[in-house]
Amino acid sequence: TTEIYTLSLHDALPICYVFECAVGTTFTLDFEAFLFVPIALSSTTLADPDAVLHDPVWMLEAIHRVGDRLTVFCEDGRANAPAFRHGLLSLLEDSFVPVRARADFAIFHPKLWLIRFRNGADQSVLLRAVILSRNLSASRCWDTLVSLEGIPNPKQVVADSHDLASLVRALPELVCRGRLSDERKQQIEELASDAERTPFFAPEPFDTGTRASFVALGLDNQRIWNPGKGGRILGISPFLSDDALRWLAKLGPDRILVSREETLDSCDRAALADWRCFGLHDAAGTDAQVGESESVDRSCDVLHGLHAKALAVENGSRTAWWLGSANLTSPVKSGTNVEFLVRLEGRTRDVGIEIGRAHV
Repeated sequence: TTEIYTLSLHDALPICYVFECAVGTTFTLDFEAFLFVPIALSSTTLADPDAVLHDPVWMLEAIHRVGDRLTVFCEDGRANAPAFRHGLLSLLEDSFVPVRARADFAIFHPKLWLIRFRNGADQSVLLRAVILSRNLSASRCWDTLVSLEGIPNPKQVVADSHDLASLVRALPELVCRGRLSDERKQQIEELASDAERTPFFAPEPFDTGTRASFVALGLDNQRIWNPGKGGRILGISPFLSDDALRWLAKLGPDRILVSREETLDSCDRAALADWRCFGLHDAAGTDAQVGESESVDRSCDVLHGLHAKALAVENGSRTAWWLGSANLTSPVKSGTNVEFLVRLEGRTRDVGIEIGRAHV
């Protein structure tokens, strides 16, 4: 968790940029992991960020630096109580906001960070969008993370970034308990406005000249995810449903599926018949898998196993990858859950499914 949040939230920035504000989304939230976020956002030169967690003076300074400019939205009822009382958590109370999806029986499930940095010399803005399959927790499951950066263009709206802006802009409307301050609402609206004017280009080994595009589900009842068709399909998901597998099987004739062994065992044999199925090897830590539907009482619990979500569509010389929060299940097929995905494209010889399968 320390490495993920240090690398994705603040590291590798030009030295002239400073943190300005951030919004995050998660399905489950571990408060002890939450404490590390202001540390990661405020500390640019720490050799050992973990040490700050045991230094209340450093922690207090980090919270005071960024606490009023950091807002995290979490599915209502999915925040895990800390294993011990920590007085500093009360200082982050306004930074934590419970939300609910609009549709009945749906959940708020996106994992996103959108962060704005400002250049102290010329006051220019840099946005970082981090799209994960990981919740804000101490999990050690296998997960994915995509970190993208872009510079807003105040004169041009970017169609590929529309759904990123839409999700951020919708967050205040999903609040189910308490209220957001006017200052936080203004920060969120400004982040959404910047996002819709920012092109985010794919990282290597994808085509760096192509824009990343985003899909937000669960905000509009009419929005259905359309991954596109190809000759070969790779699905990676810890949770599956039979109807989603049948739906995805129509995308291409050659289909590969990677999931948890117990998940595959619970699926209908007819639904799996269209797929070549693989489970994560025991040596990868599947001995203590914990699902997202299960509660974790303590942040020190070590979680293992597959938690990554991805769909790759290989179409001749080009391959597109969809990465983010979406399991290959019924709510994603119907678009009821609030989910968030990023699409990256590249040459099949660089990012094709055979390469992806080897890494899995």
